Amino acid sequence: MKKSLITMLVALVLVAAVGVGATLAYLSDKTGTVTNTFTVGKVKIDLTEFKDGVELAEGQTGFSYEKVIPGQTYSKEPVVTVKADSEECYLFVKLVNANGDKLQLNNYTLNENGGWAALDGVADVYYRVVPKSEADTAFTLFKSFTVNTNIVNEENENTTFTDIAISAYAVQKAGFASVAEAWTAAQQ
Repeated sequence: MKKSLITMLVALVLVAAVGVGATLAYLSDKTGTVTNTFTVGKVKIDLTEFKDGVELAEGQTGFSYEKVIPGQTYSKEPVVTVKADSEECYLFVKLVNANGDKLQLNNYTLNENGGWAALDGVADVYYRVVPKSEADTAFTLFKSFTVNTNIVNEENENTTFTDIAISAYAVQKAGFASVAEAWTAAQQ
């Protein structure tokens, strides 16, 4: 009888162990996998130019102006466009007209209701904020230039001109504490 009691107790312990093990399996849980996908935003710009309504050809770096005449106005229309799907950004233009008073830029919209502002403390750099809603908008810098009437006289018949250099830069607006900080980043 002792042996059958021990056998019965062992059997009960085994049944209890299997029951607890089965219960534990039913009380467990598992979640599905969460996968995050990231895409990087972009800021893309294009700088082109028009002369008499004709766009600068691909690969061409600028138009040539030969035999300019004092007092005459010539077409020159640089245009910067922030491309579609670009993020809100600061758009900068660096304009170098090393001709001093020889050439006067006309219809100059950098500061005349063109939405541009001079960058404080930096000569010849202008900026504007371009929201996403204004992507694919063409921002014209100026439309023409006039040769000063006083540049050619009897003493100086062969006045020379230097190039008008225009560079455009863009950098995201988010994450910058100031326009000056964004300008520093845009040049890198």
